[in-house]
Amino acid sequence: ALTSGDVDMSIKVPESEVHKLEQNPEIAVHRKLTTFTDFMQFNCARPPFDDVNVRKAVAYAIDTEGIVKNILNNIGVAARGRPYSPVMMYSSKELPLYSQDLNKAKSLLAASGWKDQDGDGILEKNGKPLKVDLLVSPSWSARQQKIAEACQAQLAKAGFSVNVKQMESAAVERLEKEGNFDILMRTGFFVWGPYPHHVKIHHSKNYKSHYKNPEYDRLVERGESEIDENEKQKIYAEIQKMILEELPAFYIVHEEKIVATRNN
Repeated sequence: ALTSGDVDMSIKVPESEVHKLEQNPEIAVHRKLTTFTDFMQFNCARPPFDDVNVRKAVAYAIDTEGIVKNILNNIGVAARGRPYSPVMMYSSKELPLYSQDLNKAKSLLAASGWKDQDGDGILEKNGKPLKVDLLVSPSWSARQQKIAEACQAQLAKAGFSVNVKQMESAAVERLEKEGNFDILMRTGFFVWGPYPHHVKIHHSKNYKSHYKNPEYDRLVERGESEIDENEKQKIYAEIQKMILEELPAFYIVHEEKIVATRNN
């Protein structure tokens, strides 16, 4: 409809359509980096993700830059674990971000006792294979399925067997409340607000947390109560560093929204 001139504007244009629209001289494509960030949240309350080494192995196994380039057609910015999008005022520039390093991922898993004992490419520990479920709700965003499948393939190279399970959001919510999941693929609206307090998602009192760390809780509470902006900046920088070190979640892509208009 946009191409034919039946409509003047289209919002939330799919990544797959952007290049084609950019080649049309009658259409202007507008790109805007947003505060939304897609991420994988771990259930840190049960194996295997109660072990920070296993969570870090996931972070080192995933190529977030490759996902943006090859899966999302260069729409968005690779988060590399960064919780806050660069457009956010508390986003810290000095963070130890992740890059794909399969050798590092494998060595972390080996240090925690995971080995491929039968040569099938899947690691085992105490006779149990490293098989995990990754829950995705198609009602959140079609992009989530693409990202989940890319992560599935990349994690396989490190020795994980990942089962991507598409479920309606109500079913995901039920399993989450039960604590009956391994990884949740979260769409960007989970970090939306009230900004900058979405880091409360990892606070132990939040039923969506699935992670308990008293030091983290104290930092979040200090950030909530602090009124001095310089101190607040320092606190939120510490929170971001802790998320990268402890990895209650691994942040994958800072979303870029696309609006296409007729050039008139």
